[in-house]
Amino acid sequence: MAIALGESDYGQSLTQGVSTPELLVVLPSGATRSAIETGTANVERFAIAPNNQLYLVFGYPRPNECVLGVVDPVSGLATCVDDELLGVRELRFNSYEVNDWLQFDDTGAAYYVGYTSDRSVVRRYRDGVVTDLTNDNIDIADMHVHPSGNVFLSGSTQSTGARWLRRISPSGGLNTVIGSNIDGTSFLRTFPDGDVYIGALRVGGWRVDRFDIDTLTLDPKPYISLPHDGDGIPAPHHDAHVICDDPVQNARYLGFCVGTGSLIRGTVTTSSGSVYALTGTSPDSLFQYSPIVGPAETAVTDVALAMAVFDTLVLAGTDQEGRNLLAAVDTDDGFEEILIDPNLEGEIEIYHLDFSGQNNRVLFDGLRFSDNAYVLGYVDLVSGQVTTSSLPAGRLVDLQAVS
Repeated sequence: MAIALGESDYGQSLTQGVSTPELLVVLPSGATRSAIETGTANVERFAIAPNNQLYLVFGYPRPNECVLGVVDPVSGLATCVDDELLGVRELRFNSYEVNDWLQFDDTGAAYYVGYTSDRSVVRRYRDGVVTDLTNDNIDIADMHVHPSGNVFLSGSTQSTGARWLRRISPSGGLNTVIGSNIDGTSFLRTFPDGDVYIGALRVGGWRVDRFDIDTLTLDPKPYISLPHDGDGIPAPHHDAHVICDDPVQNARYLGFCVGTGSLIRGTVTTSSGSVYALTGTSPDSLFQYSPIVGPAETAVTDVALAMAVFDTLVLAGTDQEGRNLLAAVDTDDGFEEILIDPNLEGEIEIYHLDFSGQNNRVLFDGLRFSDNAYVLGYVDLVSGQVTTSSLPAGRLVDLQAVS
């Protein structure tokens, strides 16, 4: 069973002039039904917690109406988590999402950034209790929750304009990770080694730093940066100069070089713990960030989507000639297989990727160029066969059928 946000069968809302959102349950058969048995609810977005509880953000609340609720997966009973806010924020950098709007630590506590008419606030929901973790005099740009319950906040102080990266300990104490020499962060991520990696604009330019979660200290050496001889900044662990000072390489890996590795659209992690990043703020090169740093060699020169299937990377994007293709790269030996070859199957611009372990299939939807049709499809990873079907967009029952 799955949950989806769709459009109501009741058509247009006369008061809002848009289709009414409806929360749907997608059954194993692919059939759908409303998740709300009685009454109505304007559900803006949802998230499923590690314990399978369903969290809902409600749109257009009136004063003292529920903004964030949680549904028990066994009883189906809903509980209002927060009715004091005007809304729950999505976290974005340069118009794309950088961290989930709802995050969890290993104890199951939920964290979110909410707002009122005059302030932003970070809150934790645990065992039925909501706790404010910040005061009234700050603006939050990004939040990252470490599994240990340490909360990393990128933001600024309203009254002074000072920018910072701070850490809130599980007990509620506050610590400055980066203070006066920071102009903002572009990403905050925990890698499989347990440390927190930080893309930031600091003195000397964009760079990537590493926070050691065991010692609770920032590594004095940048993780990725250009060398800064004579300005007091230690030599980085990984010198971007090696790639980015070469004009040909700089042009090839512009997404990495323009922000010295700090501008990424997301990361994927293989089953063996290697981390790869989609660099840049639009489809560009794929780079490995851990345990080594370097470009991932692939025919997909501008990677739009990436997905890890065990130790294989499935990549959608375009090649050097601008043609859409889908490829699979074995990260153990570097072997690459073209799954959808524009010379054979024709071009399909992939919109979304998923994997069905039950059938060993890569699932996708996208735009088939040969007839300008929206299609659902899959690639059988055993036979290599590509199957597509032209269907109306948004039919969950049809997507369920190919999985």
